[in-house]
Amino acid sequence: VYTRSAAVRASIDDHASATLVIDLHPDLSVAEVRARLGRRRPKDSLSTVLRRSLGLSAAAVAFVREAHGGPLPDDADVLAALVKAVPVRVGATSPIERAISSAGGIALAEVDDAFMLRALPGVFVAGEMLDWDAPTGGYLLQACLSTGAAAGAGAAAWLRAGGDRARYAEVDAGETLWRFDRRFLESNWTCLWGRGCQGIGPVAAPEQALGCCSLGAELDGVEEAATLAANAALLSPEQFQYRDEAAVGGIFRDGARSATRVVDGACIFLNRVGFAGGAGCALHLAALHDGESPVDWKPSVCWQLPVKVDWELRADDVEVATVRGWERRDWGEHGRTMAWCCTEGPEAYVGEGPVVDTLADELTAIAGRAVYVELRRKLGRDEPNDVDGR
Repeated sequence: VYTRSAAVRASIDDHASATLVIDLHPDLSVAEVRARLGRRRPKDSLSTVLRRSLGLSAAAVAFVREAHGGPLPDDADVLAALVKAVPVRVGATSPIERAISSAGGIALAEVDDAFMLRALPGVFVAGEMLDWDAPTGGYLLQACLSTGAAAGAGAAAWLRAGGDRARYAEVDAGETLWRFDRRFLESNWTCLWGRGCQGIGPVAAPEQALGCCSLGAELDGVEEAATLAANAALLSPEQFQYRDEAAVGGIFRDGARSATRVVDGACIFLNRVGFAGGAGCALHLAALHDGESPVDWKPSVCWQLPVKVDWELRADDVEVATVRGWERRDWGEHGRTMAWCCTEGPEAYVGEGPVVDTLADELTAIAGRAVYVELRRKLGRDEPNDVDGR
């Protein structure tokens, strides 16, 4: 039964139930079971003949009776077939309190041959951290010990090869040391807004097409707020669905002008699906209409996502800027309730090229052209010819 548990769970998920067929006498054929039942004496009950002729326990006999849904069949052929294939319908799994082991864990496709997480280089997993089903007892213990040994050997090899340092491409720009996460920049992540993005709410809602705009945009100071206000004034009613709302209540959350205002569950600049001027960020659409980069129109947090920069000042006064993919933890408390994070699962890793190419404008705006050119050299990419210097 244990080895069939994964298939049973899958059937319950897909069809609301599963049916197990249990052979109570696997060492005998149906004909042999039929022959033994044929030795029944007139005074023997069916329960007695099942116990004496086939050696079934009282519990097994009750099991057959229950599966049949009533008294045991008198027909020896029918009874023999039932003993060899007792149907058991399963409608649900037992609660975790009664489990002898639990299913789930990290999918095997998410770890490499050394049991290192593909999404988190330097993190190794083993044993029941993995999503696999195995017999309990010695087999499970052996598998835990074996995968633990393999993960330990993988971790040691990873450290000998440079460990965490090998994960980052470093560009020394004098006062700033830039460290770029190779894993993310060489991935084919792409924005799925309007193409399956599930949003950042507590419930996945791709049909709402709110993307990561449902919280509004935090602004990076007075200058960015002023630039945003100037760009918003350029938007026409045909480009900006909530232009009238902005004229009455403004575009900022409050007088501090530290964030954009949220209207109808999302940033005021988000044109909703069905708007004649086009769904999506009004600022983004206007920039493209004018042949300009959205980087020059949108709040920095908006055009940088999903790129995150961690800043650290070393003891020698050199700033270390680590450029990586945005993670759930970067959303703070809100990240705890998000139903989906686009950089975690495989859904968004379907782009036509690596992030270092597809987000060239954004990376250049963050680190500068000289650093970006050197980054491409470090990653073995051709020198960019289509990125404006900034």
